[in-house]
Amino acid sequence: MLSNKNSSVFCDYEQGMFPEQLHRKFGDKLLDPMHEQDATAIHESGHAVAAWLFGIELESIRMTMHTSERTKAWSGANVAHARTKRLNLPADYGPFYRVHGIVTLAGPAAERKFRVFHDLPMYKGNEGDHDRFDSSMGTMLERSGRSSYAFRRLIWRRAQTMMEIEQVWHAVSELASYLTDLMDEEVWLTDQVPPTLTISLPWSAVSDAVHSSGLEKVLISDIFPRMANGAL
Repeated sequence: MLSNKNSSVFCDYEQGMFPEQLHRKFGDKLLDPMHEQDATAIHESGHAVAAWLFGIELESIRMTMHTSERTKAWSGANVAHARTKRLNLPADYGPFYRVHGIVTLAGPAAERKFRVFHDLPMYKGNEGDHDRFDSSMGTMLERSGRSSYAFRRLIWRRAQTMMEIEQVWHAVSELASYLTDLMDEEVWLTDQVPPTLTISLPWSAVSDAVHSSGLEKVLISDIFPRMANGAL
């Protein structure tokens, strides 16, 4: 079931990947380290929940805290199995590229929703996800002769729409809370926090967390009806 769409959340692809407008809006607003930790967890959980929803099994999700004398920062990653990385499908195998495109953009879509909702600055772009999206889509688009602009718009909109499904957003939020709790516990148990501290959540634990949120009740066809006919 779609929640009420927030017009301030929905945007075009370029603004989602390179959010200069939000940066200008918030100006030099100070960043709360805990909010940045939460935003990173939401971002990685967005990728993971989308992958789970499409039946893509990853190896793990990771979150890293970088500590210096003056500040803290966070980064994250969804780690694919080696066999997933080695997939070699025909360039015109559209459904594969569409699904993986949505999974790639689900992280930025989730983080944008979180930041707008909490009135937090989107101070950095999503160049990493943008590069992964463009590199994986490029071959298909070049060989098919389709518009990359239209494809970006389509997949970005699908990713943002997915985050407006109440059950999906609940699952993303629950998984993100799990990640931040693990990080907080690891920091608390560490006598001297190193410059880089990483936690890793295996895919079995991710799947359990998503199941416990009730997301199994959501059907792909309810989100994207055209998938029943092999289209996204």
